[in-house]
Amino acid sequence: MENLTISNSSLSARTSADVLAASTVLGLCCVLGVPGNIVVMVMLTQHLKEGSFTPQLMLSLAVSDLLSLITLPVWIYALLNGWIFGQGPCKLCEPLSLCLFSSSAQMWIQKAIRPATSPSERN
Repeated sequence: MENLTISNSSLSARTSADVLAASTVLGLCCVLGVPGNIVVMVMLTQHLKEGSFTPQLMLSLAVSDLLSLITLPVWIYALLNGWIFGQGPCKLCEPLSLCLFSSSAQMWIQKAIRPATSPSERN
């Protein structure tokens, strides 16, 4: 019975360390990602051409990433303290974050599929 208690306490300590590490990484992503995406958006809007598709796609990707990063503080708080916001916000936040993540992935797929040597990109 003693071994069971020891293994439960070590599992709890490992889980706490895992949660702390995950929240630290998410916090670092948020702290570095939000200003980085804002800088990218400002730079891309200054160099945006009418016929160029790549900067428009990159701008869409930066906006999508920024929206995803803005939701991270909620998830960090939920990791550390549990979900306290109720059932309604839970049902809203999960699909919203999945939608933002999938839109970001779709932007990368569009960039990979569209050839960079199209006539509008040469100028």
